[in-house]
Amino acid sequence: MVRGKQTILPLALVLAASVLPALLLLSSLRTLASLGEVRADLLRSRAAGVAARLETLPAEADPLETLAGEEPALYDVRIYETPAAAAADAEAAAIFDGRELFRVSRLGMEGRRIFRVYVPFHRLGTTMVARIDLDEASADAFLTHARHNVVAATVASGALILLAAYGIWSAKRRLELERKQLQLEHLAHLGRMSAVLAHEIRNPLGTVKGFVQLAQERAGEEVRSLLDPVLGEVRRLEALVQELLLYGRAPAPILRDVAWQQLAEAVRTAVAEIQDGRPVRITVHNLADEVCLRTDPDLARHVLVNLIRNAVEAIGDRPGSVTVTCVARPGRAVISVVDDGPGIPEESLARVFQSFYTTKSSGTGLGLPIARKLAEALGGSLEIENRAEGGVEARFSVPLATGISEGSEANGEHTCH
Repeated sequence: MVRGKQTILPLALVLAASVLPALLLLSSLRTLASLGEVRADLLRSRAAGVAARLETLPAEADPLETLAGEEPALYDVRIYETPAAAAADAEAAAIFDGRELFRVSRLGMEGRRIFRVYVPFHRLGTTMVARIDLDEASADAFLTHARHNVVAATVASGALILLAAYGIWSAKRRLELERKQLQLEHLAHLGRMSAVLAHEIRNPLGTVKGFVQLAQERAGEEVRSLLDPVLGEVRRLEALVQELLLYGRAPAPILRDVAWQQLAEAVRTAVAEIQDGRPVRITVHNLADEVCLRTDPDLARHVLVNLIRNAVEAIGDRPGSVTVTCVARPGRAVISVVDDGPGIPEESLARVFQSFYTTKSSGTGLGLPIARKLAEALGGSLEIENRAEGGVEARFSVPLATGISEGSEANGEHTCH
């Protein structure tokens, strides 16, 4: 808990510190956008100054030559003295007609960005229209330093946001690693506790079982029928103790080459006990070609029996079927256990391998976690998913044996020697 608080506090500080760079970035972007408006206002002001000078300019003077020295941004100027002269220019004509007070546009001309303004002015008691072209670059000189400062602030705030994002990611990753570490430590404690309890229970349980069996042999038929449920419960407790031992300390696998037919036959011997009178058909298929697995047959059998038992219990007392097949893949064999039961609820599917999680009234929640643990100890994997057509498919993957018969590598067949 202390370690979690030590990680959450820096994460909160990083989140708080990232707010200021975000605000700075937002302000910089808004300022950068407003600089364009400032430039337009500056150019309009210059155009208004040129129009004011045109009102006092002698009629015979050339406006461009006269005003170029006063206004360095002036690129061109044209004066429309009458509406007839502006007939070919729709923008100027609109101002003469009174439809517009002025017109502003931007265009490219000879590799330059031109700010064009149509504006009316009065000279000698006559209203005229001037088309004033200003070089936009001239206004940039006044805004260069401001733009550089804004760009620098934008880059700096962006860098701070990236650093804050990295800090958040790092803190979250550290928190996740600590959570997983705590979970592993918790599971280790549970495993050790399970092993201790199993060892402490196994010996007295064996004594109870022995005395019950002895009493059955010496008792009459009436008493023997009363002891049968006791012996059944003792066997159930023995199975629970075995699960606790496997969960606490999984045995080291003894790997050897095993033919699938041999493993399938070992699984078939447990079918009667698994069915327990239920109307469920269990089919363990052989393969046309011998497939050789590199595994521990006892542990692999334990995994498959566990998966078949889960499938049978999921089907319940209604008729159903469980099918076990083995398919050879490159470097591995995939053993599938498929049932036609009701499937696993989506909210439970993600938790089926969580220790002590069960939806059964009498389950321990250790069967599937132990099965996955054994599958991984055998160098394989275990996956469970709902089938689109109904039911559940469990895929138990184990390595194939390294011994491959001559010519079988090309067609994917692996045989034991």
